[in-house]
Amino acid sequence: MSWTSILGLPDFDLPILRGWYRHRGLLNAAFFYYIWVGMIVKEVKYCNNYILELTFTNNKVKRLNFIKFLITSDNPCTTKYRDIELFKQFEIIHGTLSWNNEMDFSSESLYNWNDNAVAIKISKSQLKQFGITV
Repeated sequence: MSWTSILGLPDFDLPILRGWYRHRGLLNAAFFYYIWVGMIVKEVKYCNNYILELTFTNNKVKRLNFIKFLITSDNPCTTKYRDIELFKQFEIIHGTLSWNNEMDFSSESLYNWNDNAVAIKISKSQLKQFGITV
Protein backbone atom coordinates (compact mmCIF):
# COMPACT_ATOMS: atom_id res chain seq x y z
CA MET A 1 0.00 0.00 0.00
CA SER A 2 1.39 3.41 -0.95
CA TRP A 3 1.38 6.43 1.34
CA THR A 4 -0.75 8.28 -1.21
CA SER A 5 -3.57 5.76 -0.78
CA ILE A 6 -3.22 5.99 3.01
CA LEU A 7 -3.71 9.77 2.73
CA GLY A 8 -6.66 9.26 0.39
CA LEU A 9 -4.87 10.82 -2.60
CA PRO A 10 -5.30 9.52 -6.16
CA ASP A 11 -2.64 7.16 -7.49
CA PHE A 12 -1.00 9.23 -10.19
CA ASP A 13 2.62 8.94 -11.20
CA LEU A 14 4.73 11.61 -12.86
CA PRO A 15 8.52 11.39 -13.06
CA ILE A 16 8.88 15.02 -11.94
CA LEU A 17 6.98 14.22 -8.74
CA ARG A 18 9.06 11.12 -7.99
CA GLY A 19 12.21 13.26 -7.91
CA TRP A 20 10.46 15.86 -5.84
CA TYR A 21 9.46 13.26 -3.21
CA ARG A 22 13.06 12.20 -2.71
CA HIS A 23 14.20 15.72 -1.86
CA ARG A 24 11.34 16.87 0.36
CA GLY A 25 9.57 15.62 3.43
CA LEU A 26 6.47 13.46 3.28
CA LEU A 27 4.07 16.23 4.30
CA ASN A 28 5.42 18.71 1.76
CA ALA A 29 5.25 16.08 -0.99
CA ALA A 30 1.71 15.10 -0.04
CA PHE A 31 0.60 18.73 -0.06
CA PHE A 32 2.22 19.41 -3.45
CA TYR A 33 0.84 16.17 -4.86
CA TYR A 34 -2.70 16.92 -3.68
CA ILE A 35 -2.73 20.53 -4.89
CA TRP A 36 -1.03 19.94 -8.24
CA VAL A 37 -2.35 16.53 -9.21
CA GLY A 38 -5.90 17.40 -8.21
CA MET A 39 -6.28 19.49 -11.31
CA ILE A 40 -4.76 17.34 -14.04
CA VAL A 41 -7.02 16.51 -16.97
CA LYS A 42 -7.56 12.77 -17.14
CA GLU A 43 -10.38 12.56 -19.70
CA VAL A 44 -11.92 14.76 -22.39
CA LYS A 45 -15.17 14.17 -24.28
CA TYR A 46 -16.50 16.14 -27.21
CA CYS A 47 -20.05 17.34 -26.48
CA ASN A 48 -21.25 19.52 -29.36
CA ASN A 49 -20.25 22.62 -31.31
CA TYR A 50 -17.05 23.77 -29.56
CA ILE A 51 -17.87 22.42 -26.11
CA LEU A 52 -15.67 19.84 -24.38
CA GLU A 53 -16.36 18.02 -21.12
CA LEU A 54 -13.21 17.60 -19.06
CA THR A 55 -12.73 15.30 -16.09
CA PHE A 56 -9.86 16.06 -13.73
CA THR A 57 -8.00 13.66 -11.45
CA ASN A 58 -9.99 14.93 -8.46
CA ASN A 59 -13.15 13.84 -10.38
CA LYS A 60 -14.32 17.41 -10.94
CA VAL A 61 -16.13 17.67 -14.30
CA LYS A 62 -16.23 20.91 -16.27
CA ARG A 63 -17.88 21.75 -19.59
CA LEU A 64 -15.85 24.35 -21.44
CA ASN A 65 -16.96 26.33 -24.46
CA PHE A 66 -14.06 27.31 -26.72
CA ILE A 67 -16.11 29.43 -29.14
CA LYS A 68 -15.21 32.83 -27.58
CA PHE A 69 -11.54 31.91 -27.58
CA LEU A 70 -11.62 30.82 -31.22
CA ILE A 71 -13.62 33.83 -32.41
CA THR A 72 -11.37 36.39 -30.70
CA SER A 73 -8.10 34.75 -31.73
CA ASP A 74 -6.14 36.09 -34.71
CA ASN A 75 -3.32 33.55 -34.54
CA PRO A 76 -3.36 31.31 -37.67
CA CYS A 77 -2.29 28.30 -35.56
CA THR A 78 -5.47 28.80 -33.53
CA THR A 79 -7.95 30.05 -36.13
CA LYS A 80 -7.60 26.89 -38.20
CA TYR A 81 -9.34 25.04 -35.34
CA ARG A 82 -12.51 26.94 -36.14
CA ASP A 83 -13.01 24.04 -38.54
CA ILE A 84 -15.07 21.70 -36.34
CA GLU A 85 -13.46 18.56 -37.77
CA LEU A 86 -10.00 19.83 -36.82
CA PHE A 87 -11.31 20.97 -33.43
CA LYS A 88 -12.48 17.42 -32.68
CA GLN A 89 -8.91 16.10 -33.12
CA PHE A 90 -7.72 16.86 -29.59
CA GLU A 91 -5.71 14.66 -27.25
CA ILE A 92 -4.34 14.71 -23.73
CA ILE A 93 -0.55 14.79 -23.53
CA HIS A 94 0.82 14.63 -19.96
CA GLY A 95 -2.30 16.32 -18.60
CA THR A 96 -2.28 19.04 -21.27
CA LEU A 97 -5.16 19.39 -23.72
CA SER A 98 -3.50 19.60 -27.12
CA TRP A 99 -4.42 19.95 -30.76
CA ASN A 100 -1.49 18.57 -32.78
CA ASN A 101 0.98 20.37 -30.45
CA GLU A 102 -0.12 23.69 -32.01
CA MET A 103 -2.83 24.80 -29.62
CA ASP A 104 -2.31 23.66 -26.03
CA PHE A 105 -4.02 24.36 -22.72
CA SER A 106 -2.47 23.41 -19.40
CA SER A 107 -4.54 21.55 -16.83
CA GLU A 108 -4.30 24.52 -14.50
CA SER A 109 -5.69 26.99 -17.05
CA LEU A 110 -8.53 24.59 -17.92
CA TYR A 111 -9.31 23.98 -14.26
CA ASN A 112 -9.56 27.75 -13.67
CA TRP A 113 -11.30 28.48 -16.99
CA ASN A 114 -14.16 30.96 -16.71
CA ASP A 115 -16.41 31.36 -19.77
CA ASN A 116 -17.67 34.67 -18.40
CA ALA A 117 -14.19 36.15 -17.96
CA VAL A 118 -14.11 37.32 -21.57
CA ALA A 119 -16.88 39.88 -21.86
CA ILE A 120 -17.53 39.86 -25.59
CA LYS A 121 -20.73 39.71 -27.50
CA ILE A 122 -20.96 37.09 -30.19
CA SER A 123 -23.37 37.94 -32.95
CA LYS A 124 -25.66 35.39 -34.55
CA SER A 125 -23.80 35.88 -37.84
CA GLN A 126 -20.49 34.98 -36.14
CA LEU A 127 -22.06 31.85 -34.71
CA LYS A 128 -23.53 31.03 -38.10
CA GLN A 129 -20.00 31.13 -39.55
CA PHE A 130 -19.22 28.23 -37.24
CA GLY A 131 -22.38 26.34 -38.09
CA ILE A 132 -24.02 27.07 -34.74
CA THR A 133 -27.70 28.02 -34.78
CA VAL A 134 -29.32 29.84 -31.89
